[in-house]
Parts: sequence; structure tokens; C-alpha cells
Amino acid sequence: MPTDFHVEKRALHHPAIANPLSSQPKIVYISSRAPFISTVKRVEKLLAIGQKRELGQFRIDDKDGEKQLLRKLSKKAKKRQEVTLKATGKAIAKALEFAIFFQAKPHLRVSLNTGTVQTVDDIVKDEEAAMNDFTNGTFQSDENVPEAQMRFLPMVEVAISLKQAR
Repeated sequence: MPTDFHVEKRALHHPAIANPLSSQPKIVYISSRAPFISTVKRVEKLLAIGQKRELGQFRIDDKDGEKQLLRKLSKKAKKRQEVTLKATGKAIAKALEFAIFFQAKPHLRVSLNTGTVQTVDDIVKDEEAAMNDFTNGTFQSDENVPEAQMRFLPMVEVAISLKQAR
């Protein structure tokens, strides 16, 4: 790449945050500056809302009786609500801190998944270098320089869910 070009990193695109009451997967994106306690509270709140939504509403005076009610509850409890923390780059250390914190809680199940994420960076010509080339009369061909390049980032997903009652 010629010296009068530089790489501008694009921000990673994340989908919109899902409504906590919806059945969509709950994803929390972690940055290296994410506050620890408020993120913990957010995850716990999402887990509590998910558990409440899973169980739904049952009437005790149901015609089916208590055994049928317990069967319905056990079937619904098998669906596990999961909150996923995602982090890339420098934020991986922070995500692992969250994983260790939640792993210490006996009622939570934590699983890790690692991978890579692809992102696109723009290659832009420096304005000052272009002006210097123009004033000096030295022009470099821009034909062989691509407009963008692919970059791979390390990624960690921390899945947190409630343990099944036995």
C-alpha cells in the first residue's frame, strides 16, 4: 500500500437490542469500558424476565388438577432462557471476568464459545499527502489500491442460563 493511504477502521455492526419480553435471543455486547455491576444487573434482569415469561401464568384451581399443572410447568421449564455476552478484541478479558463471576453462582450455568468475526475497513487517501503530491508534481497511481480490506477479530461468547431444577 502506498504511503499516502491509511486504513480507517469501521465500527462493528450490531443488530438492534431485542425487547426483554420478546422470545428473541438476549444478547449483551461488552466493551472494554463496560461497567461491571450494571452489566451484571442487566444480565440478571434479563434472566429473571426470561424465566417469568417461560413459566407464564397458571391457575391453581385448574380443572386438570395439581399433577397436570406440575407436568405443564416441567415441560415449560425445559426450555432454557439464555443471555449471551459477546465481546471482541480488548473486551474479551472483560467478558471472561463476567464468565468467572457468573460461574461462581450455583444457580447459573455458564458456557464459553470462541471464534472470529469478519469486518471491513476502508482504505482512504490522505488529503495532505495528495496535496503534497500535487504541489511536487509526483503522482502515484491509485489503480492498484483497493477501497476496502477484510479484517478478522477474535470473539468470545459467554452464554449464561439458569440451571435446571431436579
